[in-house]
Amino acid sequence: GLFLNTNLKDNFSLIENKNYPKNINKIIEGLNKLSSNSEYMAKDLKCSWEVLAEPIQMIMRVNGLDDPYEKLKSFSRGNVIDELMIKDFIRKLEICDADKTKLMNLKPEDYLGLAERLVKDELKKK
Repeated sequence: GLFLNTNLKDNFSLIENKNYPKNINKIIEGLNKLSSNSEYMAKDLKCSWEVLAEPIQMIMRVNGLDDPYEKLKSFSRGNVIDELMIKDFIRKLEICDADKTKLMNLKPEDYLGLAERLVKDELKKK
């Protein structure tokens, strides 16, 4: 995770006073010092099977199942979701075989949802 060692009052005072342009440079300088641990994030994502709730819910809707959100909520609420649990849930779904196969082959680290399309749409605006 990322940790910033500042307090909120000081952050607002950097922006709100008359030295605004100079303070923005300090903020940007500070932000440029931040780094991420991509190895840790990739490892964490591989264990985050709950990420697949979105595509599972979408496929359930496409296949006409009632209350996909509620079914997923009751399955996942209060549980740590792992690969075996999610695959067992998918196996029990009354959906077409092609969609079931798609879901069974999904992995958290491979699922992007709408991210790629949303980024492309934003880039087109510029």
